[in-house]
Amino acid sequence: LCQMKPFNHWEMPNTACIKFNVTSEEDAYGTYIFDDDMHLITISKAKCSHFETILKTLAHEMIQVYDEEQGEVQFRGKVFSV
Repeated sequence: LCQMKPFNHWEMPNTACIKFNVTSEEDAYGTYIFDDDMHLITISKAKCSHFETILKTLAHEMIQVYDEEQGEVQFRGKVFSV
């Protein structure tokens, strides 16, 4: 995804700073957390059983990574500075 628009124009963090997890939890398609200088993206295999769903969820979480790197948080369409 990092080679595709819009991600290929964004300053994304080095992959060494991103950890990916797969979970069986059913409460969300994916989650994003920034903790101890590490970006953590978790994808639910219970909710994301199709490739298209995995890509959409990963793209959504990558936007969260970008927002964190920019010092912004979005909530219900509003942008807040961190």
